[in-house]
Amino acid sequence: MPLPKVKKPVSLSHLNSWRMHRQFLDRPFGSNKLLDLINSIGWIYSPGCSTPYLSLWARLSSFKTEDLDKLVFDERKLVQLETLRGCTMLVPRNQAAVALRIRPRTYTELAKQVRQQMPVTDGGFPAGALLYAANWCRPWILWSDYRLLCGLEPRL
Repeated sequence: MPLPKVKKPVSLSHLNSWRMHRQFLDRPFGSNKLLDLINSIGWIYSPGCSTPYLSLWARLSSFKTEDLDKLVFDERKLVQLETLRGCTMLVPRNQAAVALRIRPRTYTELAKQVRQQMPVTDGGFPAGALLYAANWCRPWILWSDYRLLCGLEPRL
């Protein structure tokens, strides 16, 4: 039985070129329809600032902010949801159920879970115990979120 041919590894520059091409960052998108573009490249990261506008402007030469505003606010064909990695994304309405289904648990949900699993005394939580438990649930929790979880200032 002949051995399968081993393919050469893909170079980093070739991979980056493909990613730029796939995201329409190396050429203009073929249509002027924003919804077609978003369906083609995937959901748009939308943390509550100019990011979605810049993202679309980089891919569509005829893009105007009013076009996106119309899709979101007037036609409601795009919805803003917390989804992948807990990030806020602009998602086509017909994909909203999928976006919500893959959403990770929020910090509030994690804090409730942690509080149920840890005994609370009159003195409150042992220093750092809640943060440790929250890190166990979600390892990339930020120190700035410590106060959200237990209302205490971290002692560094």
